[in-house]
Amino acid sequence: MKQFAVWAFVFGQIFAVQASAQTALFNTTAVTSACSRSAAACDPVVDAQITALKSAGLDETAINEQLALLAAAVIEAIQSASPRVAAAYAAVLERLAGNSTDAIQAAAIRAIGLQVAQGNVPTVSAVAESLGPISDN
Repeated sequence: MKQFAVWAFVFGQIFAVQASAQTALFNTTAVTSACSRSAAACDPVVDAQITALKSAGLDETAINEQLALLAAAVIEAIQSASPRVAAAYAAVLERLAGNSTDAIQAAAIRAIGLQVAQGNVPTVSAVAESLGPISDN
């Protein structure tokens, strides 16, 4: 149960951006394609997208929103990876976390990176489905 609570918090932090209907300002096709192939292919593509976002004149909040979407794209791309292969993606997630200026977001991405490093690939849809609608009560 404790692990579920941690995952719920982590995914809530990272994917909250998606709930506010943010549009990716990076090349999602390039990220998904590269990250579906290997961590070695994913790393330079994600790095290039981070550089492009930082060069686009976006404020910190907008960059952090895009970093969340980038993290989501990477996690989605590695869903079918074996634990051994997935572990190599931890460095990509750490780079994303290191570029966030939001401490909570960075910690959430790092937490997922640590799980991925141990070969535990989170299932995005299962966690999102389990959370259901969030009430203000």
